[in-house]
Amino acid sequence: KPLWLTPHMRPKCQDQGKSPSQTAQGEMGVSTSPSAEMLGDLADWGFRAGAKEGECRTSGLWLCKEPVKTGIWECTPGGFDVKDRDNTESVMILSGRVRITNLEDGSCKELGPGDGLVLPQGCSVRWDVLEVTRKFFTISPMTNMAPTSSFFMATSAEQLGELADWGFRAGAKE
Repeated sequence: KPLWLTPHMRPKCQDQGKSPSQTAQGEMGVSTSPSAEMLGDLADWGFRAGAKEGECRTSGLWLCKEPVKTGIWECTPGGFDVKDRDNTESVMILSGRVRITNLEDGSCKELGPGDGLVLPQGCSVRWDVLEVTRKFFTISPMTNMAPTSSFFMATSAEQLGELADWGFRAGAKE
């Protein structure tokens, strides 16, 4: 089951915004950030490699770059392929609509606000951005896992359905 992050929490070092790689071991903490920061203006990241000329202008906000890349990404309409991923990406669509096509078997699914997607290392997909789309993402290197061509998508209704009872976390009070 997915672990849900609220838009009010983001990993950040306690020492005045330094990235985790700039701080000494043990100094990393969690700070809060207003959702307006993640839903507001984003930095221009240019056009997406592999898209047709003039398509897929991207912008974003890095929330954390080490050890797992986390951020907000926005893209204008267009399409591009991501073949043989060298990492694993987890996505939650915040706004807009995309169609994700598995390049191995041709299956596809449209995703919109609240829908999630996990693209494991080794999979190959095509992103068709149908309208300006903003997503929350995490990218993990996952170098110890065997590559796979399959991936997982779930609509917000599927994600918000019945959850399994995992019991209490060790050390947590009832």
